Amino acid sequence: MGNILINKNYGNNFTVQAGATVVAGGPGAAMMREKMFASQEEEAGTQDLVTTDDGSTQGTDVDGSNHFGFEAWALKPTEERMKFSIETMKGEKCPLCKNNYFGYGQASQYAYVFQLLRNGDEDLPRFNKVKEFLDYLGYLGIEGLPTDETINSRLKLINGKFPSWKIFGAPENENVIANSVGKRFLSLYRKGQ
Repeated sequence: MGNILINKNYGNNFTVQAGATVVAGGPGAAMMREKMFASQEEEAGTQDLVTTDDGSTQGTDVDGSNHFGFEAWALKPTEERMKFSIETMKGEKCPLCKNNYFGYGQASQYAYVFQLLRNGDEDLPRFNKVKEFLDYLGYLGIEGLPTDETINSRLKLINGKFPSWKIFGAPENENVIANSVGKRFLSLYRKGQ
């Protein structure tokens, strides 16, 4: 537990072992404050927080170098982040679609991820050929991959730069779906969420 109350009563001030002075309320208030401080320290230990002198808590990362754990996520291997991103998306409902991302009838969505990787921006691994991309995903253990013809046929229809892709000859909701796939993939790949 925290500090122990010393039997030195100076009116309404009670001195604790560490030298702090608790005003008013008597020894019960002093002990309550110590218990509260000790419980905050215990909670902080489980959350990587530090209890400050005024009793509040703050993260151990005061300089912002590990903002929300994104830096720790960025240190994970590329393969792990890539697999996590694709597998997580497969379990999520795609907006404006009947199925999940990359689900039945959505195989062409891999083309949007490939387009991001082909451009080589956003600190993503770079792939120049669809076959390399599919081999890499297969190596990661991702199942249910489309053929390279499926991806190539969709790539021919993508116009513009992300995040404002336009799909040639497709309704507006296809443009929204394409950009949604790209945004969701980048969010998962970069931040893990």
